[in-house]
Amino acid sequence: MVTLDAPITKTHQGRNRRSIIVLFGVWGLLAILILTIDFSPRIAGFMALFTLPILWEIIANPATSLTLDQSSLSWGGARAPESLRLDQIDRVRFDSRLDMSVRATIFTTAGRKVRLPPQVVPPHRAFEQALIDRGVKTERRHFALF
Repeated sequence: MVTLDAPITKTHQGRNRRSIIVLFGVWGLLAILILTIDFSPRIAGFMALFTLPILWEIIANPATSLTLDQSSLSWGGARAPESLRLDQIDRVRFDSRLDMSVRATIFTTAGRKVRLPPQVVPPHRAFEQALIDRGVKTERRHFALF
């Protein structure tokens, strides 16, 4: 059980083991295809362009975080941090997606809808319980497409 005195914090670094393994795995597979079955280097180069975002994330290593304390919820990175007082939050909706990920969306009392970046959302069950313990309404939607 989480006490209300202890804030919930989650941080995420862009440079992580999974990203590096995926990047080099794709590049290695493309190299093997070129060397073994005479795969077109132009097509392989075009396919490698799709790995540039993950390469940039590994190089830039952006840090993002989420902190939930007794009175506020703050998230974001160094460039665009955001924060809301808990009394400004009407509800938080958790959407289970078809890929089994869970997205969190904040609905404010002013009518604004804010999606939390997926990389900063802590494990959804613990996060939802912490929100409930702090008096924030939550709702769940399973397998929403949008």
